[in-house]
Amino acid sequence: MLKSFVLVISFSCLFHQVFSQSASCPSENGWLFFSNKCYKYTAFPRLDQPAASAYCADNGATLLSVNSLEEHNFVAGWLQTNDMRRESWLTSGITTNAGIRWLGDGTGGALEKWIPNIGPSRNAEGFRVVYNYTGTEYLWATSQGSVAFSFICEISVNEVYRILQQKRDFDYGLNIDNPGLAPKGPSFIFQPQDTVVLQKKISSITLDCMAQGNPQPTYDWMKLDRENKMIPLTPGNRYSFTTGYLEITEPTVIDEATYQCKAKNEYGLIISSSATLSFGELGEFSNVNPAPVNGIEYDGAQLECPYIIGRPAKNYQWYKNDYTSFVRPEFQIHTFISANGKLYFSELAPSDVGEYYCLVELASLSKSNSIVASQVESRTSLPFRLNVVSGAGSQFQPKIQNDFIFIFPPTPTKGDTVRLECFAYGTGPLVYSWSREGGKSLPNNSTLKFNNRILILQDVELVDGGKYTCKVHSQKTNLDDSRTIELTIQAKPYFTYPLTHQHVDVGSQLTWHCEADGRPTPTYQWYKNGEILKSSEGVLVDVNTLTITAVDGKRDNGMYQCAATNRYGTTFTSAQLRVLELAPSFEKNPMSKIQAGSIGGNVTIICDPIAAPFPTYTWLKDGSNLNLVPGAPGDHYRVLMNGNLLIQGIQQSDKGKYTCQVENKFGKTEDHTSLEVYTNTVLSRTPSDQKVMVNGTVELQCQASHASDIDMVYIWKFNDHVIDYIIEPEYRLGEGIQKGSLYILPAHFDNEGMYTCLPTTGMNQMSASAFVTVYGPPGEPAGVYTPLRTVIKSDDSALINPNTSRYIIWTDGDSRGSIITDYYVEFRTNFDMRWRTHPDGNKIPQAITINDMYPDKRFARLTNLKAGASIQFRVKAVNIHGIGAPSLPTAEIYIPGSQPSQLVTNVRGGGGSVGDLTVLWDPLPKEDHNGENLKYKVSWRTLQAGGQSDTSKWRTVIVAHDSACRNLPDFKTGLVYVCKYVEQVGQQMFYTPYQVTIQAINDYGEGPVTPEAVVMSAEEMPIGAPESVKAKPYNGTALMVTWKPVPNTRESVRGKIKGYKINYWNKTNEVEADARQNIIELKPGQTNLDRGLIIGLEPTIWYNFNVQVYSSAGNGPKSSTYDQQTWNRMASQYPTEVYVYSIEGFGVRVNFRGISTQKREEPLLGYKVQVWKAYENLHSAREVDFGMLSTGVIRNLSSSELYQLRIFAYSRAGQGKRSSPSVYFTVGDGQIQINAETTDIFAGVSLLKPSLITLFIISVTFILFNLNF
Repeated sequence: MLKSFVLVISFSCLFHQVFSQSASCPSENGWLFFSNKCYKYTAFPRLDQPAASAYCADNGATLLSVNSLEEHNFVAGWLQTNDMRRESWLTSGITTNAGIRWLGDGTGGALEKWIPNIGPSRNAEGFRVVYNYTGTEYLWATSQGSVAFSFICEISVNEVYRILQQKRDFDYGLNIDNPGLAPKGPSFIFQPQDTVVLQKKISSITLDCMAQGNPQPTYDWMKLDRENKMIPLTPGNRYSFTTGYLEITEPTVIDEATYQCKAKNEYGLIISSSATLSFGELGEFSNVNPAPVNGIEYDGAQLECPYIIGRPAKNYQWYKNDYTSFVRPEFQIHTFISANGKLYFSELAPSDVGEYYCLVELASLSKSNSIVASQVESRTSLPFRLNVVSGAGSQFQPKIQNDFIFIFPPTPTKGDTVRLECFAYGTGPLVYSWSREGGKSLPNNSTLKFNNRILILQDVELVDGGKYTCKVHSQKTNLDDSRTIELTIQAKPYFTYPLTHQHVDVGSQLTWHCEADGRPTPTYQWYKNGEILKSSEGVLVDVNTLTITAVDGKRDNGMYQCAATNRYGTTFTSAQLRVLELAPSFEKNPMSKIQAGSIGGNVTIICDPIAAPFPTYTWLKDGSNLNLVPGAPGDHYRVLMNGNLLIQGIQQSDKGKYTCQVENKFGKTEDHTSLEVYTNTVLSRTPSDQKVMVNGTVELQCQASHASDIDMVYIWKFNDHVIDYIIEPEYRLGEGIQKGSLYILPAHFDNEGMYTCLPTTGMNQMSASAFVTVYGPPGEPAGVYTPLRTVIKSDDSALINPNTSRYIIWTDGDSRGSIITDYYVEFRTNFDMRWRTHPDGNKIPQAITINDMYPDKRFARLTNLKAGASIQFRVKAVNIHGIGAPSLPTAEIYIPGSQPSQLVTNVRGGGGSVGDLTVLWDPLPKEDHNGENLKYKVSWRTLQAGGQSDTSKWRTVIVAHDSACRNLPDFKTGLVYVCKYVEQVGQQMFYTPYQVTIQAINDYGEGPVTPEAVVMSAEEMPIGAPESVKAKPYNGTALMVTWKPVPNTRESVRGKIKGYKINYWNKTNEVEADARQNIIELKPGQTNLDRGLIIGLEPTIWYNFNVQVYSSAGNGPKSSTYDQQTWNRMASQYPTEVYVYSIEGFGVRVNFRGISTQKREEPLLGYKVQVWKAYENLHSAREVDFGMLSTGVIRNLSSSELYQLRIFAYSRAGQGKRSSPSVYFTVGDGQIQINAETTDIFAGVSLLKPSLITLFIISVTFILFNLNF
């Protein structure tokens, strides 16, 4: 016998409930009533959490939330009685640091029914709650959300209509056959992304935002101001808006901000996810020479790259002696370069001796949209000298170093590329291997690099978290070492169950639910038409659930958004609410005029009018009222809760005309079906053609009427092949009275085609077919090519450059149910393989792509193509549903060479030896050479307007691209691919301004000339020294040094001041050669300095010091030497016996025992009290000065907060130690002693009995603390 792949759970044992209860839930569809809710248990197909949520949502329901002991007992009891397979059953519960949260209804869980000894640990976040059988009963356990389980759905009886009503789209109630053409509010196709600029100058930046809707949405942009408020941007100045795109011309760091897009039409408004625009920054290394590193042969060693500011991220490389000899760990296997910047040697050898340079490059984060120059900015450190002395040839066991296992990035988030690094000292060869806890295999997205020392996880997911072990084995010593680390994946919220559009009857209840995952667990916020939605009369906002008790069109129509937020950002899901008021009509869904039934069999007569609100149903046979109540049980005639008529045990007398009368407050209508009765098996319901939006749900009905003693099996074919429900899980068979129906969830484009239902008995087989059309974004255009002739007959070739212009021809792909409105044309060259939208191909309207010469094709003209390059093109089509997939690329076409068309960029210079004029510029990218033999014309003259001297005349030199442009190492600029020309202008011309221009030239001619840039010739050593150097104690361990600064002039500095160096040493037991140095750099905007702080000194010690200025050319002469003594030590003791008492007026009184100073400690100046909200950081503390008193009052505190308090003494030597531990208190109850780890109040030690409100404040505070920290 043919097998059905759907396990149908029988509810027959529960049909004996009182009718008033069971009638509230559609039991014919497998729903069960309990305490004003309907429940459905689905054993098969087993689904993971996102799929199970979507399955429940298809009926308007959610996964189970357990809110009471009675509900738990009901669920566990049903499973105990009916689940003979003892499956695990998925709920909506998720573990958080604050306990269980039921995502189905947004409630927290006070009830706990865990299997003994396997409940979640306190810090276990993000695990799913499932019912497991213990051997005697069903209790709770945890599991990953990615595991497939049986599951339980639930829905309020007030919303059972969502199970019963037909699937609705935007064409419901409208005289439109294609939902894609129906009016609808905006929905985003793509939203702005975080963008980081990694080049110094850029002409413009574009943030993308595009939405679909009917009518087409319009856009507004907002920017976050300093008060953390979104303010609207207006076009003009440097901002321009183009169909959703925000273009910022000549952007600088003042444009660093968070931006957000709004899309709106007459049906509502939605806001996009926010995007941060930032500019990369790379500081400079210190110019203090690093100390040499001395190692012993056969031992391990490490070189630490000096700290350097760099954002958003940095990449590290090392080279030895010169930039042509980079350290290559994949070949030099005893070396390793970590993402922390350090260079490691597992076993030193004499060949490792040399000078090592750390090269740092500015980098972007893996998930940011980066705008990068042809060569990213970098810096090179001063050299590290590595010396290796001879050692005994011993053999050493492998030893994994303390820095490892190192995880990069240190706090990985979902979607990141994560590196797990492992490195050991020891005698090689060393063999590395990786494993996971519990014998789990390494993730599918993992790769190993550098002799398995790095485990890389691409596009990491939450399930990739857990314990990883690195094992190192020495093949020479046959000894091992291993280390294990816990990998925790954080995640910006992402929706496992997004909002879906709602088309709801006026006056009915709507419960709208969204569900997001994330680490930490996200919080939720609701919006309507871009404004925060709060609870009001008839509207309840409860975490991730929005309930409207009786929807009203005037109040509730619009666009709604659910926002999920954690520390990593906010994600939105959007949907539209349509409140419907429609008189009943059979115009779209007329009843079948003839329906067949078999004697002894069953038949369902469908009555499915368009109506809102849900109508009342009256059934008549041959004009006589059958007096049936929907949902009531019956042996022969039965009206189902959706209004359909079920006839069981058909008799010959059932033949006749059946009329369905429907009525609501807006009208009344009727339609009819004639039932024919046969003695053989017949098809009583056949599938009809369906149209569905991609990712929507399709229901194909099929039912055979047959005698009750005949077994009936339903087989479905798709395009003549039998559907396998195991390997094609999007297909599901109906249950109960829907047995025989086929559901497609979700429907994809490859599900479009002919479906055939084959009801089969042992004696015969019937068939009926229907075609399913899936609509959505257009299919990929076909036949894209570049013709050899012009497309436009009237095209005037004099108006365009035919050498750098081409026409693109293509044929439309499948429109997927909606008219194609626009096209994008993208290109790439053999020099740059990134696909980019051509300026002439950016959202081309469909109307201008039609041409008489090619009536069945489309065309576009692209100008200013890259000369001298081979180019490919591809096309994307757009309709109201979004942007379709790209076409296949064209064959490569060669664009003839031409003179350079692009300006040389970033002309600058300076530095070098005295007498040099050094000019630098960025090389033209290869695809902008426009031909062979690129050269640059460099022109310069002194900046003397109208001068007649010889140096004020323009001088010129032509240099070849290949000889002028190369990787150049430099302490200031790092290793960069840059073009450089040096002209000898003479030592007397030190630090002199010159005007410089650059022009690109190739074999076809000259390109444009750059604007004149000012470049300074090289600096000379400073000759001025600071004067009037003095110092005074700053505290017990620091001195403030002051001086009369060196004039920042060409004559004194002979260049530009970079800062000052303070040299200092212990006057008693050190000499100047032992001096330490404090380097104080000028900050942006500063032109000089007259003071600097020396820290880290010993108390009560005399120090000598002098000061010197420095520039890029070197150090100036030192000042005279001066001396100064530091103060005594700060207080070493801290206040004790701290007590807090409440007083009237939102304040507290603080009492404490003070301290006494010890020998060589400065006299006290007083005490300060620090007080801050318990869930905030100490850095936010408010300080109150009590002077020398040991008691005082603190006012202006909130009565709804839990506070922490600490006290310290201070003197002119600085701040002493703080009292410990922190004292906790609330206004009204005073001091409360709390275990900060468990949040428990210690028994018997509170100064005052805490009130209920205090207990509530403490609970909320520690929840907030755990969420934030």
